[in-house]
Formats: sequence, C-alpha cells, structure tokens
Amino acid sequence: MTELEELRLAYAECSRQRFELLAKLKNLLQEPEPVAWLNDCEEIHFDKEDAFRYSNGFIQPLYTSPPKREWQGLTDDEIRQICDENFIMLGDYAVDFIESIQAKLKEKNT
Repeated sequence: MTELEELRLAYAECSRQRFELLAKLKNLLQEPEPVAWLNDCEEIHFDKEDAFRYSNGFIQPLYTSPPKREWQGLTDDEIRQICDENFIMLGDYAVDFIESIQAKLKEKNT
C-alpha cells in the first residue's frame, strides 16, 4: 500500500469517526420526544396519528420534562419600550442596569 493510499484510508476513517461523533452530539442536543399527545377533546393518545384522528385539528405534545429552550435576551427595541413604559430616561445607566438583570437571569436559567 502506498503512502497516498494510507493517507486516504486514514482520512476516510477520521471522516467516519467525525460523522459518528456529530450524530451523537446532535442526538444529545435534540429536544426530547413527546411521550403522548393531548387533543382538543382533552383526550390523551400515545400515538400521534390517533390524536389527530380523534381531534378537531389540534394536538399538543406531552413531555416528561419541558423542552429545552435557548436563552433569548431583550432586543434594543424591547429595552427602549420598557424604559418608555416605566418613565425611565434611556441612558447608559439604564442599559447597564437592564443588562445586569439579564445576565443574572441567564445565569439562573441556563
């Protein structure tokens, strides 16, 4: 086997291992699967198709734990709106204060 062929095989093996690792990571990061579905008639079904069949078009997934959600901070427009609604003059101190609160909330909730 030539050195070039050995490099190609090694690269292929690394690519396969990388693909398997990425697949495992994707599975770990995915939200949990629902264990059942609640339809609009307030009936619980363990089969999604049954839930649709016996509903008026609405079903809600039921989980053993709530789905993970990514942290979302306030936008500049939302900060401006909060300041306006509370008669706070928008300035550096207000933005720093709001960002401090957001940082603490993120720390506690992620």
